[in-house]
Amino acid sequence: MLGLLIAALGARACEPMDEVTFRSYVLDAQAAIDRGDIELPEAILSELSERLPCLTFPPAPRMWADLLVAEAIVEFSRGGDWVPPMAAALRIRPRIDRGVGAGHPLATWEPPPLDVQGPLAPPQAEFYVDGLPTKRLPPDQGLWLVQKTDGRFWNTLVLQDEPLPESWITEPVIAPPRLVAWVRGGIVIGGGGITQSDDWGSDLYLTYRGLDRPELLWGGAADLQLTFFSPFGVLAQGIVPWSLDGFSGGGRIHGVWTLGGLSLGAGIGSSLVATYEGDLEEPRRRPRPMRYGSGIAMFRSSSRSGWDVALSGGLSAALARYEVSAGLLLPPIQQERFRLSVLAYGHRARFTQTGLPDRRLTSSVARFLLRLDWVWGNE
Repeated sequence: MLGLLIAALGARACEPMDEVTFRSYVLDAQAAIDRGDIELPEAILSELSERLPCLTFPPAPRMWADLLVAEAIVEFSRGGDWVPPMAAALRIRPRIDRGVGAGHPLATWEPPPLDVQGPLAPPQAEFYVDGLPTKRLPPDQGLWLVQKTDGRFWNTLVLQDEPLPESWITEPVIAPPRLVAWVRGGIVIGGGGITQSDDWGSDLYLTYRGLDRPELLWGGAADLQLTFFSPFGVLAQGIVPWSLDGFSGGGRIHGVWTLGGLSLGAGIGSSLVATYEGDLEEPRRRPRPMRYGSGIAMFRSSSRSGWDVALSGGLSAALARYEVSAGLLLPPIQQERFRLSVLAYGHRARFTQTGLPDRRLTSSVARFLLRLDWVWGNE
């Protein structure tokens, strides 16, 4: 059983396990042992071991010790190696209920003393040993539950009579492959400018230079990311700003690859690109949807610091688009989370008259917005 528990921590895909689920596993195993059933707790502990890599919290030391006692009882009944889990349980809680009668060998067994200490933990992550925060890593003797966190994700190892791998200690906390979802949506407000010109002196299309046609903008925006029990997932983004001329904006959907807080993706997008016709006093605005290939690079820090940055671009034969953003999570308000960000984006579109390929109309937009979002999920 212990071998299964340790080996399972190398699994790459598992379902996130919270404290309520972990506790129910332990209590179910204890109840089965109290009934004299050994096969059921063995199955429960085997299933639990498969999900330990995706712990989303540090187990309470008492609950972890109770799990080790249950494992020791199962191993003893099977003729297996019960000493490591029982010794670890007694190290954590010397007066723990051993779950057996007074005449049972486990009732009076005492573990050998453990007088060695492990090395100091490095500062780049928070480390936990047997459910408690620590500044010192465990020694290479005994059975230990070791975890590290960046405030958002948890990495877990169970070690028996071996040192912690140096690479595991020093490498950044890795987001476990699991189903992850986060959503943020809110309002935007800001301004921008429009540039439009043609190269044949058109009487139909208007000419705007620089900020000849400024914009006051307000509207909404939303982002959604899903990761499917692997480093791969989907990121969808949309923005709909309004001005006195009408609404514009667009959306994008990317297939993304994630590593910790970093997401890289590629996909497709669509934007409404407006051209202006008529006269300067009463211009007519003509919005046109344009599709493009899109790419994005985004980094979200741990929830303790709560900042994020993103850079994206889009390109097609007629459109080039860019977007840069930076955001910061605000202090919670009645347990609700909000994010404030700045966003700069724009595009340059080129149109060609049908039958007259030498006649080109160019329309460019540059916008700067403030964005306030409500945040839900693993942000």
